[in-house]
Amino acid sequence: NELLPLHHALVQEAQLHHNAMLIGVYDLLEAKQSELETRRGSIVARLDYWLARTELERLTDGPLPESTAQDNETEE
Repeated sequence: NELLPLHHALVQEAQLHHNAMLIGVYDLLEAKQSELETRRGSIVARLDYWLARTELERLTDGPLPESTAQDNETEE
């Protein structure tokens, strides 16, 4: 919830600096690469969560309560 918007803002700021010729294209690409790595990490974390949750539901022979904080975050 915090890292993705932060990295997006950093890329936007880097783009402005690049447009003003304050940083080079490689710095801009590095900022974008960092944003994409953070996004991939977020996707992997969600995948791990849902795989673990599914396995837990399988082991307990039933669905888990839907009121956890993680469920609310992933629905957005």
